[in-house]
Amino acid sequence: MILEKMPFVGGASAICGGQYSAANTPYQIERGIKDDDEHFLKNMLDIGGHVNDPEFVKAYIKEALSHFIWLSDHGVHPSMVYAPSGMDVPRAHRFDPAEVVKCMQKYVTDNGAVIMTSTKGERLICDPQTNQICGVKASSKGKDLYFKANKSVLLSAGGFCHNPAMLNRYVPMMKLAAVVAAPGATGDGINMALEYGADTLDTGYVRASFGYKPNPRHINDFSLIQFSGAILLNKNGQRFAKESLSYKELGNPTLDQPEGFRLCRL
Repeated sequence: MILEKMPFVGGASAICGGQYSAANTPYQIERGIKDDDEHFLKNMLDIGGHVNDPEFVKAYIKEALSHFIWLSDHGVHPSMVYAPSGMDVPRAHRFDPAEVVKCMQKYVTDNGAVIMTSTKGERLICDPQTNQICGVKASSKGKDLYFKANKSVLLSAGGFCHNPAMLNRYVPMMKLAAVVAAPGATGDGINMALEYGADTLDTGYVRASFGYKPNPRHINDFSLIQFSGAILLNKNGQRFAKESLSYKELGNPTLDQPEGFRLCRL
């Protein structure tokens, strides 16, 4: 049973740019691109300033290739591959997000899953005798619903871009940034878990993506024109950062400028 509070599935994945990084993929090999896990790991650790957990990154790299092959086996293929910001090998594979979501939705429903849209998970239910999570309280169309878990409850909701209180708690600077995110990103899953003693990790490393037009509404309002020679100036006409930095590394310096993103232009 999958509970989705929005009237449609996909969340952030449905509106993302469709970039999926994996190393040593069949798509790379067919194009003569040499890449491997060790090289991918080095790039990831360098980009993370070696603050990131190497074992976690290794697990991600391993599963990234596994999931890429899974998509290929189910008829979903990228349209191109290129070197993303901070990487020195073309490994960002461009997929059609709608095609990926459609494929995954078909797979889970074909294998017995039931997806309940417009159904908001509100609270985890704990068995007082075993002290284990045993279900979920949800609501749909004004009615309370209760679901008992035969095995486990998996939380796969976490984004909180549309929750000002959580932004203020975890990454106050992000309150200055424009939000381009799935409308359901209000941190419900995190808050449900916090009530039972869970905690968050690394939220202080959340960064805004630099390069959006003023008042952005969609991922297509994103631009990387600074990598083509544009000079970045603040409202006082002052250059404030190296244009060669990753769009993630440019986020905080931009928000530090007078009036932040609102008057920062390419």
